[in-house]
Amino acid sequence: MSELVTIAIAAAAALIAIAVAVAVFAILPLIRQARERTGEGQMVDIGMLDCQVALLEHAIIRYTTTGEIPGPLGARHPSIAPFEAFEAKDGYVIFAVGTPHWERFCRIIGREDLLQDPRFATNALRAENHAALQPVIADAAKTRTVREWIEVMEKAGVPCGPINRIDQVVADPQVQARGMIAAIHDPEVGVTRLPGSPIKLSRTPGRVDRPAPRLGEHTADVLKEWLGLEAQKIDALKQEQIIA
Repeated sequence: MSELVTIAIAAAAALIAIAVAVAVFAILPLIRQARERTGEGQMVDIGMLDCQVALLEHAIIRYTTTGEIPGPLGARHPSIAPFEAFEAKDGYVIFAVGTPHWERFCRIIGREDLLQDPRFATNALRAENHAALQPVIADAAKTRTVREWIEVMEKAGVPCGPINRIDQVVADPQVQARGMIAAIHDPEVGVTRLPGSPIKLSRTPGRVDRPAPRLGEHTADVLKEWLGLEAQKIDALKQEQIIA
């Protein structure tokens, strides 16, 4: 099993945010069309638990079709081999070698002998004999740098990619070009950089240009602009400690 582990993130919360975005852009227009025809609307229900279960699609299918209860696999794919992270000279690289790539891959890493090994004749056998195959490829992976592997694999059409550290992600030219690192000014900490929006619109592109609001920061604005409350009423609510 690879020594790599995931960086702690709020995966379920992030996924539900993406699901909501999909609902807004794809589902709500359909609901609107239906409401115009029938005069009835409907509630859009997106549960955090549901999003977590949706992430388990491959594991659930394996269980429901074979009865096998999937366990921890580290950084490798459960049914394709080799498809995992390997340590190169200067970092980690992922090889994603399906059946069409196997012969080219073996020749690139200088292990043509694997093509004659009956244990690795098919993808199913390679996955079944992962314990025997993984150390062989791990030894080969250490002979080049990450960049060298990417260059030679891309030239041969074998899927391959680096595992970047966070500093490398932030500095990545493509990430920068896509506007995925946004600089904002926070009144408490000054200028800081945050992830940008992954949703790009051609005519009205979104952007991240302000920090998260403080507790109650916009309460008065909402009460005034959305509910039409006058300043005296808002002040009275504050004095009665109904709002902050």
